[in-house]
Amino acid sequence: EESFFGLGDADIENIVELLHAGYDDALIERLHDLSPVEAAQLLSKIGEEDRDLLVGRYGAGLHPETFFELDTPIRDQILPRLAPLQVAAILSELES
Repeated sequence: EESFFGLGDADIENIVELLHAGYDDALIERLHDLSPVEAAQLLSKIGEEDRDLLVGRYGAGLHPETFFELDTPIRDQILPRLAPLQVAAILSELES
């Protein structure tokens, strides 16, 4: 299903393919281009295993605002997997 706003299914499939193929540079560039809302869409729509892999490898590159766009269950799954400095950056963003 394609969306006029945000990420379409084809975009999400492409990002997951890059993740599995290990194309780090292309994936980092693609993630960098996502808005916080789009990154939250991505994290919400991919499976738990892919989400863990993505956050484990590239979570530091996600904008802190992304985490405010996530539904609570997904945010609760992701936050414990982040490094303390990442969590501190998210909290700092919340305070500002």
